[in-house]
Amino acid sequence: MFNIVMTEPDGNFVQADKELIRCKYLTGSQKETWLMIASTCWHGKSSKLVCSWKDVANENDVEYKKFMDAKKSLCRAGGLITNEDGEWELVIPSEQKVTTIEEEVQDAPNRKHSMSQKDAWELVKEGWNKDKPDAWLRLDGGFNLPVYIAFETHAKRLNIEREDYARFTAQVCRGASADSWWSKQNMKASSVFGFSKVTDKKFENVEKLYKAGANVEAKTDYGCDADILARYHEKGHTDLKTVTRYEVADRIEAEEHLNNIPEEDFSQTTVYLYFAPGKEKPVHWSRRNRNSTRYLFA
Repeated sequence: MFNIVMTEPDGNFVQADKELIRCKYLTGSQKETWLMIASTCWHGKSSKLVCSWKDVANENDVEYKKFMDAKKSLCRAGGLITNEDGEWELVIPSEQKVTTIEEEVQDAPNRKHSMSQKDAWELVKEGWNKDKPDAWLRLDGGFNLPVYIAFETHAKRLNIEREDYARFTAQVCRGASADSWWSKQNMKASSVFGFSKVTDKKFENVEKLYKAGANVEAKTDYGCDADILARYHEKGHTDLKTVTRYEVADRIEAEEHLNNIPEEDFSQTTVYLYFAPGKEKPVHWSRRNRNSTRYLFA
C-alpha cells in the first residue's frame, strides 16, 4: 500500500491555494517568497504585529535586502500586486507577464566588487576614449552616475567584472568602428549605454557591438602601460603589474640585456620592453620565449 505521512502542523502553518503549486508563471523562488508573505497572514489579512516589509523579512528569518529583492521579483511576475484599495495583495498569475531585459538583469543576484564605482568609471572613460570611432564624442569630466548605472547593467548582463571595464568598453567601441552606420554617428556614452534606465534595444545593440569588436584588432599605444599589460593579461599573464622600457640598437642587444639582468634586480611582475630606433613596435619583450606571448607584438 502506498502511503505518505507527515507531522501535522500545530497551528504554525501557511494557507495557500493549491493552484500556487500548479502555477507555471512563477519560479520556485517566487513561490517561496509568496509563501513567506502568506505566512504573516491569517484569514486573508496580515497580522497586526506585521507593520512593514521589514517585519515580514524578520518573521521569516531572511535578511531584509535579500527579501526585498525577492519581493521585487515576485511583483514583476505578477504574484504580488497593489489592489484598488491600495493594499498589497497576493495573487496567482494566470498568464506570463512580459518582462524587460533590464528587469531580468535586476532580478539576478547582486555581484560583489573589490573596485569602487569611481575607479571603475575611470576604466570606462579610458576604454571609450582610446577606441571610440572618430565621430563619437569623448567621455571626459567627473563621475556620471546615471550613465554608470546603465553601463554597469550591461556589464552585469554580460558577466564583465569592474577590473575589465576598459577592455569591455574598448571592444564595444571597436565593434562600432567596424560598422558603417555606427561609426558615422555623433554618439555619446549615454546614447550607446543609456541613462540610468536601459531599453531592450540598447541591450541588444551593446551586445552586438561587443561581439563584433572581438574580431577587430585592438589599437595598442606602446607608451601606455595599461595597453601593454592588457595584452599580457589577455594571454593569461595576470601576475604582471608594471612596465619598464629600454632603448637598444637592435633585437640582439635587447636579448643580451634581458638575459643579463641580475636575478636580484629582475621582477617577475614587470614587463620588459625593448625599442630600437625607427621601430614603432618593440623589437623584444620579456616572456617572448613562451608560446602564448611569442608573437604578442610582432
